[in-house]
Amino acid sequence: MKHGRQIGKSLILAIIIFMLFGCSNESSQFSPEEVIHNALQEVESVESFYGESKVIYQEKGRTADAFVFKEWRSKDGKSRIEIVNEDGSMDSISVFDGSSTMTYQPKEKTAFILDDANLYPLNQPTPKEEVQLLLNTIRDTHTVSFKGEEEMIGRMTYHITANVKQNTKSIYGNQELWIDKENWMVLKTKSTTGDVDSEVTYTSVDFDPNIPPDVFTLDLPDDVQIQNLDDLSEISEGSLEDAVNKVGSDFLYFPEKDGLSISKVEIEEFKGEISRNEVNIDYEKDDRLYLEMTVFEAPEETGEDSQIFPGDEEINVRGNKGTYAELSDFRLLNWQEDGITYSVQLIDPNLTIEKLIELTEKMVKVD
Repeated sequence: MKHGRQIGKSLILAIIIFMLFGCSNESSQFSPEEVIHNALQEVESVESFYGESKVIYQEKGRTADAFVFKEWRSKDGKSRIEIVNEDGSMDSISVFDGSSTMTYQPKEKTAFILDDANLYPLNQPTPKEEVQLLLNTIRDTHTVSFKGEEEMIGRMTYHITANVKQNTKSIYGNQELWIDKENWMVLKTKSTTGDVDSEVTYTSVDFDPNIPPDVFTLDLPDDVQIQNLDDLSEISEGSLEDAVNKVGSDFLYFPEKDGLSISKVEIEEFKGEISRNEVNIDYEKDDRLYLEMTVFEAPEETGEDSQIFPGDEEINVRGNKGTYAELSDFRLLNWQEDGITYSVQLIDPNLTIEKLIELTEKMVKVD
């Protein structure tokens, strides 16, 4: 999946509305709690609609990507998303028929199927989930202001800005939003994060569309190669010694000392384009999950010049350049050392990044 093409459009908003009305003038007839409740109720009601939006990404002032995003959503949870390139060619089509997801890439003549319907929300979060995530992540990091009311595609909107506070880091960057007054859907966003500017603008939207049933089906040409994502990896449990054999070389781990113990060693073997083995090690302390570590052989194309994503903090780990990312309750430390990539997720809320850095100094090679 291309980074950034799964646009979270609708609902970056109720959150901001919450903050807006929390500090607005006395003319507001709603309390912050009422505004959030109403926004969530209205947003969730927009389950059947068709919309087209223009998406533009700029990097250092130059257009890096531009495409049209078309989406159909039915009341019973089905959806179809088409991404059309600037030259009019089809980039991808993704259809969820209520039980499985199929994504077709015409240029590559490939299609991917995910049979587990329960996993679909992981790729397509609901409006409420997006709102809750944003509420937790920008509440303390952004300053929100109300710019007035404006008309867009024949609909009245609230124009709101949310700027990152000084000396504060956030993966969301500065936001500018135009929010539909009637149903609280975001009709336009502008975002600046680092050197990247993005703009998503709805050019048309229909909240009561007549969608034919065949929109949520996908007929593929005969020459398309179909891959089931469920078949692209195998997971098994094993020992640290098994893990070394699968990774292909020795790697570092946290020794079982000072109350820290290994609860599970899991080996995941990826096939297809990724084609690598990953080892996931769960650690417990005081009978609670403390941290999770993933190790795998570092890709050849990465190294010292690996990309630092906006919101990541550069950090020194065992004399190596690493990154630390924090998004709400999700905290992740990454670094590479001697040809191995290490990713450590901090689970216990009492485990700070400072404590984890100290722990990394005590890591040892698997015997």
